[in-house]
Amino acid sequence: MGMVLNHSTLWAGTLAVSVKVFFALLIALVVAMLAQVTDVQAQSWRDDDPSAIILPAQPDAGTRRSGGGGLFRIFRFEPQRQRQRQRQPQRQAERVIAPAFDPEALIDLPPPKDPDAITVVTLGDEFADQMREGLVDRFADDPLIDAQGISISGSGLTDFSDLNWNIEALRRLDEYTQVGAVVVAVGYSDRRPLVEGERRFAFGTQGWIDAYSNRITSFALTLTSEGYTVIFAGLPPMADPLIDRDVRLINQVLQDAVGPTRARFVSVYEGFADIEGNYVSVGPNMAGVVEDLRQPDGIFFNRAGREKYAHFVERFIPRDGQEAPEPEVATIVFEGSSLSEDGIGPVLLMTSGFADPTGVLASDASDALPRDLAVRSRLVLGRDLPAPSGRADDFRWTDPALR
Repeated sequence: MGMVLNHSTLWAGTLAVSVKVFFALLIALVVAMLAQVTDVQAQSWRDDDPSAIILPAQPDAGTRRSGGGGLFRIFRFEPQRQRQRQRQPQRQAERVIAPAFDPEALIDLPPPKDPDAITVVTLGDEFADQMREGLVDRFADDPLIDAQGISISGSGLTDFSDLNWNIEALRRLDEYTQVGAVVVAVGYSDRRPLVEGERRFAFGTQGWIDAYSNRITSFALTLTSEGYTVIFAGLPPMADPLIDRDVRLINQVLQDAVGPTRARFVSVYEGFADIEGNYVSVGPNMAGVVEDLRQPDGIFFNRAGREKYAHFVERFIPRDGQEAPEPEVATIVFEGSSLSEDGIGPVLLMTSGFADPTGVLASDASDALPRDLAVRSRLVLGRDLPAPSGRADDFRWTDPALR
């Protein structure tokens, strides 16, 4: 009996040990399988996202977060299926591809100027610089004409305390050779009082108009007496009605003062106005295409406008050795100018040169009258010449004494 109990006890102990070993082996197998599944999952994540960082497996935490660990995945028991990560496309380094060679994209540089090219020099205020840039574009393809400029912002003919163009212009022009023409653009900065010695004339008054007219004429004579072809460019319309009113007055004074000299006045006002003479910012360019010609400030031009502005003057610039057409010259009158020290005037210049203020123009007015009575009657008194006998306008037959 005791032997049976001992054997039973031994068998039971052996069975218990076997069961423990079995469960130990089973647990080891499960752990190994879990590790393999974790490695496979980690490798899958690495394939999906190379930048992913795989932490060491934590079965408990992983089971709680994903709704099931590796054991549940083995038996496809997933209470909450984990969302699969979408494969992120790998960004490749951007390749810089050089653009294809386009011959039309090359900038055509203007041809170099000929050593014997004539120079067109612009003088004046801000609009002189606008004129210079326009002439540069107009003469870009002409190797025989070069455009240069001397523009001083705010300068003009109303105040000589800072700058006297009669002196400065000649000094600057001596720096150029083969000057073909001088283009003067002044007036915009002259919308201010005129200072003449101790006197000061308000803008737009008759005294201002007379003094300003004398200065324009003197400036034109200063340039033409040196043999230059001189062109005065008028001002364009302005967007501001008050400035435009002043510009109209200055243009009129410029035209009247330049007219008696050998210089030429070129009006540009109508070229930048509508049919009623009002300011417009758009208009046809040199190619006939309607586009913006003025800057947003309503005063200056853009590139297309500058080229058109210069075109009005370009027509009167001599080329290829040709001489510019001579403008009509009338009698020059200086009303109370510096040429007449007593202020009585007028001083009449019968030529385009300077007059001697102490000289005597005519001792007696009768000496200047024609000797022939018929010529005097026609030219001085304006009477008609008698009609030849028998012509249709011979009305002597109506005289009863001649019947």
